Amino acid sequence: MLFPSLILPLLLPAQGGPLPRTFQVVHCDQQEYTPANWSQLADFIAEASARQVKVSLEFGSAWADAVIADPNKQAEVAAWLAAGHALGAHHHDVTHPYWDGFTDLEPGSFTPPPTADPYRGTMADFKALMDRMADLVGIPGGRVRFGGLDDSIVYEEPYGMPWGTDGCRAVGCAVSLPYFRVVNSYGVWFIDHAYLGAFDPAQLSALKGLYLATSAPSTFGFTFHVQDYADDRAQYLDWLDFLQALDPAGLSRFTVPEILAGEPAPFLGSAESVSVATGGRIDFQAATDPTLAGHEYWILMGWSGTEPGYDLGGPLVDDQVHLGLNPDGLTDWVLAGGNSMLAGFSGVLDPAGAATAVLDTGGPLPAGYAGRQVAFVLVARDPAGGRFSFSSLPWLVDLLP
Repeated sequence: MLFPSLILPLLLPAQGGPLPRTFQVVHCDQQEYTPANWSQLADFIAEASARQVKVSLEFGSAWADAVIADPNKQAEVAAWLAAGHALGAHHHDVTHPYWDGFTDLEPGSFTPPPTADPYRGTMADFKALMDRMADLVGIPGGRVRFGGLDDSIVYEEPYGMPWGTDGCRAVGCAVSLPYFRVVNSYGVWFIDHAYLGAFDPAQLSALKGLYLATSAPSTFGFTFHVQDYADDRAQYLDWLDFLQALDPAGLSRFTVPEILAGEPAPFLGSAESVSVATGGRIDFQAATDPTLAGHEYWILMGWSGTEPGYDLGGPLVDDQVHLGLNPDGLTDWVLAGGNSMLAGFSGVLDPAGAATAVLDTGGPLPAGYAGRQVAFVLVARDPAGGRFSFSSLPWLVDLLP
């Protein structure tokens, strides 16, 4: 093990601060999937692994299809994950020349580009495809948790993906700090990345210069397409060599989930279990964003599981939000006002889009409740138009003996 005095100089760029938290994304566009490009991706991951560079893969639908259909690819991806890399999703919306066939817009309400895939379903179907892949490769919980959705982020963010990547093609987009947005009624933490296309030495040089001028806690990310690597392998190996020379041990390099997992969820409880023998108190914190100031909110409860859940909202798919619990008698009880155990379970979000609530049992609960799990979900609605504007991931509480 290196002593801290020996490690520290490795993490110092030219301006004297610690290296930025560095992440590498690879966009695996669905139109670029071929067996040859799969081999190119495997080659890049091997080269990155040899240099202690972690890769955050964002698979388009065709790449997910290929993994689902091939146990050998499942084993290969599982090995990449075991080596410290990460797997997410990548989506092209209906305005993209290579739309992937998934959308929350009503079929027939738009004209897809001639190069697009046929219609395949809603964004819930897209997420289900990605989650099936995640389960087969051994991602804990069988869920894809991050992705890059290109220009569709604002209206086609699927439920259950709390982390995302955004950015642009400009060099400056490589530098960011994690930031929170409510998109398509769901809360997402983002980090940005720049893009490096094939045969672009000027962009590569600019990225290196900006990297040396950036320090932690800023993040530094860039992305490219698998086809870019196939066309210009030497350029991307140059970048990997640059990173390795600055930090041979890879201590400054992370996956997207590793960077964003530490950011607070927009709806949190202070405990994950309560003993029915003694009872207890849970303090809840809702922290959405100012765009939801003045919106009505409810904290709902249910103990019938979180899947398949329930869709709230209008008749069109893109008017709906997903509720991460199965409504039951407990949900009805809360909506009817509950009792003195509940404080602040409905109200209006403050100017910051925040609220607090408390569940205090005031003593023991019935012994028969032991062994159950209660899901708590925050949902908000815009009073001006009546449209549901927010739905959180569930906060789960186990009822113990």
